[in-house]
Amino acid sequence: MANTARAKKGTVSATSDRDRLRLGWRYKGERYFLFIGLPDTITNRECSDFCVSL
Repeated sequence: MANTARAKKGTVSATSDRDRLRLGWRYKGERYFLFIGLPDTITNRECSDFCVSL
């Protein structure tokens, strides 16, 4: 069995859907998404990646 490390507080990812940014995560086996509504530009992507890393 492979030993896979998990983040202690979980992971959040920033993705694009229909050229809009959204944050996604899993909680108790369910997937959740928060649609930010910002266009998927380099500046907005950097901002969302920074917020995800907090």
